[in-house]
Amino acid sequence: GFSHVHLVRDGHAALSVLEDQPKDILITEWSLEGMDGITLTHHIRQSDKVADRLIPIIMMTARAEKQDVEVARDAGITEF
Repeated sequence: GFSHVHLVRDGHAALSVLEDQPKDILITEWSLEGMDGITLTHHIRQSDKVADRLIPIIMMTARAEKQDVEVARDAGITEF
C-alpha cells in the first residue's frame, strides 16, 4: 500500500530526503555507512532543516542489549 518509498544508502542521503518535504515514517538500521542510525536520529530531532522533526522513527537492528535500547530511546527512536 505504500506509494512513495525513498530508499537511501546512508544517513547523509536520508537527511537530504527528509529536508525536501515531510515524510510519514523512517525505518533505519543502527549500522549505516558514514553516519549511524543513532547519529541520524540526533540530527533529525535537532535540525531546523528537516521538514518534520517529530517523524516516527523505527530502528531495525540485530542489537538487542538493554543498553542499546536505552541509547536508541534517548536518541529519539520511536520504536526499536
